[in-house]
Amino acid sequence: MLHEPLPADWVPCTEALLEHAAAIKACHSLSLADAWITAAAQGEGAVLEHKNPEFRALDQMSQEWLG
Repeated sequence: MLHEPLPADWVPCTEALLEHAAAIKACHSLSLADAWITAAAQGEGAVLEHKNPEFRALDQMSQEWLG
């Protein structure tokens, strides 16, 4: 089943975003890139749509499993 492309916005890399990503990385078994994606999604109030099982452990993250 193919999904229609979703709209995307550019999220600038700020010091606050990097600090938030570092805090997530320190508390969870995620790659640095996945921690950055999580921090960016949280900062934007976005729902994280994914197939990555590592994200499923983030119970405070608004997410939708696509797997």
